[in-house]
Amino acid sequence: ARYNQLAGGSLMPPLWAFDPIWWRDDHHADFAANAVTTAQALVKKGADNLRRHQLHGSAIWLDRPYGSGGGGLGGWGNFDVDPGPTGFPKPDEMAADLAKRNMYLIGWIANRANNSMLTDPRFAPGIFNAANGFEGNFTTTPGLDLRKPDVFAHFKDRLGDGYVKRGMRGFKIDRGEQG
Repeated sequence: ARYNQLAGGSLMPPLWAFDPIWWRDDHHADFAANAVTTAQALVKKGADNLRRHQLHGSAIWLDRPYGSGGGGLGGWGNFDVDPGPTGFPKPDEMAADLAKRNMYLIGWIANRANNSMLTDPRFAPGIFNAANGFEGNFTTTPGLDLRKPDVFAHFKDRLGDGYVKRGMRGFKIDRGEQG
């Protein structure tokens, strides 16, 4: 009780988050085997197959790469969805299609600075690098110090503007253990 008074209680995820969540390593792969030409079509085919086989799922999770850009974590850091011809040409429609099936769209994220995050002045003070007084090898994708309120708020805003407003309902987070 004392800990909860000081730190706040645990957050309870929404109930759908406890149901099966379906994932594939890269929605840009296996087009020929699935008779599709875009990553978005592969998401739809996956949802169709779940329904056809009567398999329940609450969400489809997009792992990276699903955004634009390269860098150490290709497809992450621009807070967008790959608009290319083999990507996700209409991500809002993809999220709406899943919603009609009572499923959610979720995406992979990280506190790792990549692509536009490396040049965004609001992220600059939170990058774990020598310029901010940190020693060590932080790989090509240094982490962000999300303990800093301004950096955290900007990260949250970018997630909201880039993904939540487009229908993404949750995130799978990793890459925090490196460097």
